[in-house]
Amino acid sequence: MTLFRFPRTAAFVLVAFAVAAHADYDRAVAAVKRGDANAAFKEFRAAAEAGDERAFVQVARAYAHGIGTQPDPRAAEVWAQKSAAKGDAEGQFLVYALTVERPELNFIDAQGRFDAQRYQALAARPISGREDEMNAYDMLGKAAQQGHADARLRLAGFYADNVGEGNRKRAEELLDKLSKRPPLFDGLRKALGELDAIGPTLLTVRVADGAIPSAARIAQVAAAEKDKSKNDCNAVKPVRAQRMGPVNKPIWLPLAVPELKTAYLMSGEWRERWTFDVCGAEAVVQIAFVADGLGGAKYTVDKER
Repeated sequence: MTLFRFPRTAAFVLVAFAVAAHADYDRAVAAVKRGDANAAFKEFRAAAEAGDERAFVQVARAYAHGIGTQPDPRAAEVWAQKSAAKGDAEGQFLVYALTVERPELNFIDAQGRFDAQRYQALAARPISGREDEMNAYDMLGKAAQQGHADARLRLAGFYADNVGEGNRKRAEELLDKLSKRPPLFDGLRKALGELDAIGPTLLTVRVADGAIPSAARIAQVAAAEKDKSKNDCNAVKPVRAQRMGPVNKPIWLPLAVPELKTAYLMSGEWRERWTFDVCGAEAVVQIAFVADGLGGAKYTVDKER
C-alpha cells in the first residue's frame, strides 16, 4: 500500500506554519503577562490565522470585550464558532453569550424597559427564523456538559425561565452543584423550591409571578361568594397545584442536545387546577395556559364550577 506523501517543500511549509503559530502564541502569552493588550491581540490573531486552535477563543474574547482592539461582536462570533467547532467549552459558551446579547434578539431596551411590541415580534417568528438561537442554546448545553461554570449558571437560568418538561428540576440540580453563585441565583433557587412545594405545575418563575396573583384574586372572589367575610382576607396563599393532563399539541424548539429536546415549549396548551387557602377556607380555580412562542405562556383563570 502506497501512502500519499507531501512533496518535500510542502512538508517544510507545513512545519514552518506550525512553528510560527506556536511562536505567535507564546509571544501573545508573554504580552499578556507584561500587560500589553495591543501586542497580545496582534500575536493571538496571527497565531489563530496560522491555525493555532488555542488562539481562536483568545481572539474571540478580545473582539467581544474590546481588549487590544476595537469591539467587534460579529468578528467575535466568527472566532468563537471556530473554537466551538473544536469542542472548546469556552468557545461554546461565547457563541451562546454573543448570540443572545444581539440587540435584535432582545425585548429589553437600552434603558432596561420591557418592549411588549418587540417581545411579540420575536415570539411570532417561525422555527426557520431561529437557527442562530437554536445553535446558541445547543452550545450552552454542550459547554455546561463539560463543566463550564458560567455555562452551568446560565443554563440553570435558561431552564428556570422557559416552560419545559422537567425544567425546574434541572435548574435546581445545576444550582445545587455550584458551590459559589451570585446572590441573585440564591433567590431563584428559593423561588423554584416554593413552586416545588405547591405541586407538579409546569409554571416557570417568570409566568408564576403573574399567574399566581391573578389566580389568587379569583380564588378570593370564589371564597367570598360562600362567605362574605373573605372579601377582607389579606392572606390568600396557594396550597397545591395539579396538572390536568399533558400539554396539548406541543411544539418544542428542536434542539440537538438531548436534555434540551423538551426544554423550550413554542406552541401548545395545558390546564392546571390550583387550590388556595383564603383565610382558612379553600377555594379552587382552573388556569388555562397557552405557550406564547418565546418560552413563556399566556393564561386565563376561571372559578371551578
